[in-house]
Parts: sequence; structure tokens; C-alpha cells
Amino acid sequence: AAEEVRGKPVWDRLLAPEEVESVKKAFEVLRQGQFPVRHENYWVTKNGTRAWITWSNTVILDSHGQVEHIIATGIDTTAQKHDEERIRAALREKEVLLKEVHHRVKNNLQVISSLLNLQASHVTDERVLRMFVESRDRIKSMALIHERLYQSANLAQVNFAQYASSLVSQLLRSYGMQGDA
Repeated sequence: AAEEVRGKPVWDRLLAPEEVESVKKAFEVLRQGQFPVRHENYWVTKNGTRAWITWSNTVILDSHGQVEHIIATGIDTTAQKHDEERIRAALREKEVLLKEVHHRVKNNLQVISSLLNLQASHVTDERVLRMFVESRDRIKSMALIHERLYQSANLAQVNFAQYASSLVSQLLRSYGMQGDA
């Protein structure tokens, strides 16, 4: 209730002890005439739970330019804080899953490429050998685009010039040619 806190410093009532210093600093900035000040901290409610409050503070100056009153308006942002934490946790989980999927795809493509190389080593027919080499190169191309997507900051886009250069270099090596692509 208002009468419980009216006229008393906030740190004497509802403010969590570890938050006192940040609030005192915000008030000191206000007293120095630097306003408005926005800050965030949590309070301990009557029932002992924590409530996050986002504050917007300003001052009213007297006729001499001195701080006469401090006006603090707080908004309970506890629900938003909890939502943000759930979103962060979900994002961390998705990042772990994405890394795992990337690792598995990369390994599977490498296994397929190795199996094609192994099979090709037993083939004597030039036409069949060319089919194995082309299939292996397709797998390597898929692995390359997969790697570029994984390394890209934006999964919707890949730097095509970089991809094409890597692909050409890979194909030149694959066919035993030299070149700087």
C-alpha cells in the first residue's frame, strides 16, 4: 500500500538488497540534473516474490534550478522478463539442435563420399568410374553448400561468389587440374 512506502527511501522497503546501489546511483544522476533516467531493477513484493520494474525518472526543479522533487514511474515488466528468458532458453536449445543436425549431415555426406571413393577404386570401366566421380562431386557440392549455409549469418542467403569459387576449386582438384579459382 502507498502509506507503507510514502516518504521513505525505496531501499528501506521493497527494493532487493543487491539492487540498492544501482538505484542510489540513478537518484544521484537525477540530483545532478541529468534526466530523465531510465533503469531497471527488481523488487521484492509483500509475499516475497521478485517483480522486475522498469523505471522512468525525472525531476521537478525549483526556481533556482535545484531539484525539488523526483518523479519515478515504474512499470512491472516481470512477465516480459520471464518471456524473454523462455525465448532465450528456446533459442539456446535450437542452436544446440542446429549444431547437432549440421554435424550429422556433414558426417553422412562424408560417409557417402567415402563409400563412392571406395567403390570407384574397384571399378575398371571408365564410363562407370566417371559416374562414381560425378556422384562424389555432387555429394561434395551438397556438402559445400551445406557448410556455407551453416557458416552464414543469414540462413536465407549464401555468398554465391564465395560458394562458386570454392566449388570451382574443389572440382579442379577433383579432376586433377591446377588453377586459382
